Amino acid sequence: MPARAPRPIWRYSTEVLSRVIEAGPADRGEVALT
Repeated sequence: MPARAPRPIWRYSTEVLSRVIEAGPADRGEVALT
């Protein structure tokens, strides 16, 4: 169940988006693939 997951999906998505914004356009491809 998502509620029991150590890292909620919404939180994971937020972290990924933050990394993409900080990384910049050049690194978005690599971040998206990972």
